Amino acid sequence: VIIAESDLQALMAVKSALVDPLNILQSWNSSSYGGACGGSWVGVKCAKGQVIALQLASKALGGSLSEQIGQLFALRKLNLHSNSIHGAIPASLSMIPNLRGLYLNRNQFSGSIPPGLANSPYLQRIDLSHNSGLIPAFVVVSSNSTSISAQSSSSSSSGSKLYFIDLSYNNFSSAALSASSFASLPSLLELRISHSSLQGSVASALTNPLPSLSILDLSHNDLNGSLPQLALSNLTF
Repeated sequence: VIIAESDLQALMAVKSALVDPLNILQSWNSSSYGGACGGSWVGVKCAKGQVIALQLASKALGGSLSEQIGQLFALRKLNLHSNSIHGAIPASLSMIPNLRGLYLNRNQFSGSIPPGLANSPYLQRIDLSHNSGLIPAFVVVSSNSTSISAQSSSSSSSGSKLYFIDLSYNNFSSAALSASSFASLPSLLELRISHSSLQGSVASALTNPLPSLSILDLSHNDLNGSLPQLALSNLTF
């Protein structure tokens, strides 16, 4: 199966932006159109000539992640965990309509999480833990840059299918969870934001409890105040 031209261009741009000291991506050769979707390109999985999965975890990769990754319109899973990739998370990821799993944990990403990710219709799992200080999910930052919310800045995410968010081990530098944080994610099952320098009242973070939540971890932060009385019937941890 010959790979789609736009997908080939995207993969070559991704390769060009990455630093590959172990030459893991030597199989990514633009002259081998059939190889990209024929199983010979490491980490690449296709369906009908389009890339549906890109899995390059623990490959000692550095450099940055190219914005052209957004050309992989059929991509369902992006797994780059446990590398040394730095810089911003590409905003173009929010333009991939079928993205279901995003695993960028244990890298050196920094800056804002693209706000459009809140509106990705099929995205179910986001793991951005152990990075260099990402601004938390679906970014609404107040004018004094001290409060954060999961609500998308562009539209409501009430239909979100997200059920796993891990933002642990980041440095949010005096950020505080706002009263509406994550309330717009009704399907959320797991929320982990430990070891992230969050400040302020824990009660304000849980004013609007999540009906499906089973795991909540806010440990090892600088939160204060009393725990609110929660009506979380599914909470186990």
